[in-house]
This record gives sequence, structure tokens and C-alpha cells, in this order.
Amino acid sequence: MESQSQLTANRDNAQHSTGPRTEPGKQTVSRNAVRHNLSSAHPVLSSEDRTQFEHFLFESKLDLAPRTHTEHTLVEQVAFAEWKLLRIAQWETQIIDATLANSQAPCEKLFGKSPDEALARLHRHEAGVRRAWYNALRELRQIKKLNHTPDQVQDRSQYIVSMKQRMEKIVESADSKTNPIASSPGPEADPPASFDAA
Repeated sequence: MESQSQLTANRDNAQHSTGPRTEPGKQTVSRNAVRHNLSSAHPVLSSEDRTQFEHFLFESKLDLAPRTHTEHTLVEQVAFAEWKLLRIAQWETQIIDATLANSQAPCEKLFGKSPDEALARLHRHEAGVRRAWYNALRELRQIKKLNHTPDQVQDRSQYIVSMKQRMEKIVESADSKTNPIASSPGPEADPPASFDAA
């Protein structure tokens, strides 16, 4: 058990450890725990070209033609998984090439101490990512079958119109509550007096 002097010293030291203060430092530290990024929600590594990924995602959306929010989400999952599969294929090639050249690929140390161990772990990740890709694609196809019948498209159009009308009412209501000047009638807003013909 720590003595009181050790606890006091630890607390004093903790006051000096405030972490990074600059924005670049904070961004760097935020990636400290990232190793291979094959299990993450966002697939792009800092060493990879984000523009290239955005183009890849755009191509996936053109190819799979999502219409609803859920379909867009599933298309993103498909694209994320495909991007990770491409990375796995590159790393597998790097490990094999480095092994044949009696050297070590930089990515090898992420997965194991030997090329065999690294490849085995990489293949386990590949199997999981491939399952995620397949499941997202299967779900997308099922939802498209349900959502794209003529009746469903018509119902969806009516639903979107009704939701837009609801949102407009909510915005108008919120605006009248938060902006009393806009909702209070001015002199020009008074209805014109009606004149009775006598």
C-alpha cells in the first residue's frame, strides 16, 4: 500500500501532466492506441490518402445506388470493409516480399514476431472483415427489395412530404417561441378594416 507521501507526490506529478496543448499534438495523441485500424469504425489511416478513400466511397455509392438513410449507411459499411480488405492484401504482399528478401515489413510488427504469426493474424482479421462486407451487402440487397417496390416508393414519397410539413410546423413553432419579435404582429400585420356599404 502506498504511503501518504507517495500519494501526495503522485497527485503533485499529475498536476504537471496535462497532456498535449496544441491542436496537432491533440490529434497525434488521439491516434496513440491505433495499431492496424482493421477493427475501427473509420477505415482511413493517417498514412493513407483520404481523398482516394472519398473517391472510393463515391464510386461505391454510384455502383450500389442507395436511396434511404439506412441504405447509405450499409453502402458505407460495404465500402469501409472493401477498403480494409485492400489494405490487408497490400500488407500480405509486403510481408511475403520482405520475408523472401530476408527482411521485415513495417506492418509485420503490428501482428506478430514472425512472418508466420503475422500472416496468420492478418488472415483472421481478413476473415472478420470479409464477413462484415458480406453481411452489409446482403442486408443492403434485402432492404432494397423491400423499399423499391412501386407501392413502397409511393408510400415513401408521401411519408417524406408529411415529414417535411411536420418539420416546417415545428420550426415555425420554435421560431415563434424563441423569436417573439417575428411572431408579434406589427402595425402592417393588422387585418384591413372592412367597410360596410351603407
